[in-house]
Amino acid sequence: MGHGGQDDEHVPRRVDALVGKRVVQMAAGGGHTAVLTSDGEVFTFGWGESGQLGHGGQFGQGAYDESVPRRVDALVGKHVVQVATGA
Repeated sequence: MGHGGQDDEHVPRRVDALVGKRVVQMAAGGGHTAVLTSDGEVFTFGWGESGQLGHGGQFGQGAYDESVPRRVDALVGKHVVQVATGA
């Protein structure tokens, strides 16, 4: 995930959607990832069926996946200082 596909990545590589962003923190859950940039923006990607990505997915309505990082618009204008994910 993070590169536009659904396959697992076994070797770290650059996430093109984040090029030009200064990543200061990231957190990985069981099937999703959150990234914090130096300007306080939060990007998430991965499995989001239960709303854990923050993009307004419909709870219980099947998979709601983001295969590349997408900014969490609900947090724009907020100064986020830390991200965390669950299992």
